[in-house]
Amino acid sequence: MKAHPLDLVIVVGGFNSSNTGHLAELGSQFAPTYHVENESGLVSTGIYSRLRHPRYLDYMLSFLGLALLTGAAGYFLLAFITILLYLIVVPLEERELRDQYRAQYDAYARTVPRFVPHFSRSPKALRS
Repeated sequence: MKAHPLDLVIVVGGFNSSNTGHLAELGSQFAPTYHVENESGLVSTGIYSRLRHPRYLDYMLSFLGLALLTGAAGYFLLAFITILLYLIVVPLEERELRDQYRAQYDAYARTVPRFVPHFSRSPKALRS
Protein backbone atom coordinates (compact mmCIF):
# COMPACT_ATOMS: atom_id res chain seq x y z
CA MET A 1 0.00 0.00 0.00
CA LYS A 2 1.40 3.36 -1.00
CA ALA A 3 1.39 6.08 1.65
CA HIS A 4 -0.55 9.23 0.91
CA PRO A 5 1.01 12.59 1.94
CA LEU A 6 -2.07 13.38 4.03
CA ASP A 7 -1.40 10.29 6.17
CA LEU A 8 2.01 11.64 7.14
CA VAL A 9 0.53 15.07 7.87
CA ILE A 10 -1.99 13.50 10.25
CA VAL A 11 0.73 11.56 12.10
CA VAL A 12 3.23 14.41 12.35
CA GLY A 13 0.52 16.97 13.10
CA GLY A 14 -0.90 14.82 15.87
CA PHE A 15 2.41 14.19 17.59
CA ASN A 16 3.56 17.77 17.10
CA SER A 17 0.44 19.45 18.43
CA SER A 18 0.23 17.12 21.42
CA ASN A 19 3.68 18.22 22.55
CA THR A 20 4.02 21.81 21.32
CA GLY A 21 1.68 23.32 23.90
CA HIS A 22 3.65 21.77 26.71
CA LEU A 23 7.12 22.78 25.52
CA ALA A 24 6.54 26.34 26.74
CA GLU A 25 5.95 24.95 30.22
CA LEU A 26 9.30 23.20 30.26
CA GLY A 27 11.29 26.36 30.85
CA SER A 28 9.37 27.31 33.96
CA GLN A 29 9.04 23.86 35.49
CA PHE A 30 12.29 22.21 34.30
CA ALA A 31 10.48 18.93 33.66
CA PRO A 32 8.06 17.79 30.98
CA THR A 33 4.44 17.68 32.06
CA TYR A 34 1.32 16.39 30.40
CA HIS A 35 -1.03 17.58 33.10
CA VAL A 36 -2.50 21.01 32.49
CA GLU A 37 -2.62 22.99 35.70
CA ASN A 38 -3.82 26.45 36.44
CA GLU A 39 -3.82 27.73 40.00
CA SER A 40 -6.76 30.02 39.30
CA GLY A 41 -9.01 27.21 38.07
CA LEU A 42 -10.23 25.88 34.76
CA VAL A 43 -7.89 26.32 31.79
CA SER A 44 -9.86 27.83 28.91
CA THR A 45 -7.23 29.80 27.01
CA GLY A 46 -4.93 28.89 24.14
CA ILE A 47 -5.84 25.64 22.42
CA TYR A 48 -8.39 25.01 25.20
CA SER A 49 -10.41 27.96 23.89
CA ARG A 50 -10.92 25.98 20.65
CA LEU A 51 -11.57 22.47 21.96
CA ARG A 52 -11.83 20.82 25.36
CA HIS A 53 -9.62 17.77 24.77
CA PRO A 54 -6.80 18.66 22.37
CA ARG A 55 -4.39 16.00 23.64
CA TYR A 56 -6.93 13.22 23.21
CA LEU A 57 -7.69 14.43 19.69
CA ASP A 58 -3.96 14.48 18.97
CA TYR A 59 -3.55 10.88 20.07
CA MET A 60 -6.59 9.72 18.09
CA LEU A 61 -5.38 11.46 14.94
CA SER A 62 -1.85 10.18 15.41
CA PHE A 63 -2.93 6.55 15.67
CA LEU A 64 -5.37 6.93 12.79
CA GLY A 65 -2.69 8.61 10.67
CA LEU A 66 -0.19 5.88 11.54
CA ALA A 67 -2.74 3.25 10.50
CA LEU A 68 -3.38 5.03 7.21
CA LEU A 69 0.33 5.55 6.63
CA THR A 70 1.30 1.93 7.19
CA GLY A 71 -1.88 0.18 6.13
CA ALA A 72 -1.23 -2.36 8.90
CA ALA A 73 -4.30 -4.03 10.37
CA GLY A 74 -2.76 -3.87 13.85
CA TYR A 75 -2.51 -0.10 13.69
CA PHE A 76 -6.11 0.17 12.50
CA LEU A 77 -7.15 -1.95 15.46
CA LEU A 78 -5.06 0.21 17.79
CA ALA A 79 -6.61 3.37 16.34
CA PHE A 80 -10.11 1.94 16.73
CA ILE A 81 -9.49 0.90 20.33
CA THR A 82 -7.88 4.26 21.16
CA ILE A 83 -10.80 6.22 19.73
CA LEU A 84 -13.32 3.95 21.45
CA LEU A 85 -11.56 4.31 24.81
CA TYR A 86 -11.42 8.10 24.57
CA LEU A 87 -15.11 8.20 23.68
CA ILE A 88 -15.75 6.29 26.90
CA VAL A 89 -13.21 8.07 29.14
CA VAL A 90 -13.96 11.67 28.16
CA PRO A 91 -17.54 11.76 29.51
CA LEU A 92 -16.28 10.26 32.78
CA GLU A 93 -13.52 12.86 33.00
CA GLU A 94 -15.98 15.64 32.19
CA ARG A 95 -18.25 14.44 34.98
CA GLU A 96 -15.37 14.99 37.41
CA LEU A 97 -14.65 18.41 35.92
CA ARG A 98 -18.31 19.38 36.33
CA ASP A 99 -18.16 18.30 39.97
CA GLN A 100 -15.01 20.35 40.51
CA TYR A 101 -15.83 23.51 38.51
CA ARG A 102 -19.65 23.38 38.46
CA ALA A 103 -21.26 26.22 36.46
CA GLN A 104 -17.89 27.39 35.11
CA TYR A 105 -17.34 24.05 33.34
CA ASP A 106 -20.96 23.88 32.17
CA ALA A 107 -20.59 27.27 30.48
CA TYR A 108 -17.25 26.23 29.00
CA ALA A 109 -18.67 22.95 27.68
CA ARG A 110 -21.61 24.76 26.06
CA THR A 111 -19.32 27.01 24.01
CA VAL A 112 -16.21 24.89 23.35
CA PRO A 113 -16.53 21.56 21.49
CA ARG A 114 -14.96 18.34 22.72
CA PHE A 115 -12.87 17.28 19.74
CA VAL A 116 -13.66 19.26 16.58
CA PRO A 117 -12.74 22.95 16.88
CA HIS A 118 -14.86 25.80 15.55
CA PHE A 119 -12.49 27.70 13.28
CA SER A 120 -15.18 30.06 12.02
CA ARG A 121 -15.48 31.82 15.37
CA SER A 122 -12.83 33.58 17.38
CA PRO A 123 -12.03 32.25 20.87
CA LYS A 124 -13.15 35.60 22.29
CA ALA A 125 -16.59 35.13 20.71
CA LEU A 126 -16.79 31.68 22.28
CA ARG A 127 -16.32 33.07 25.78
CA SER A 128 -19.06 35.66 25.57
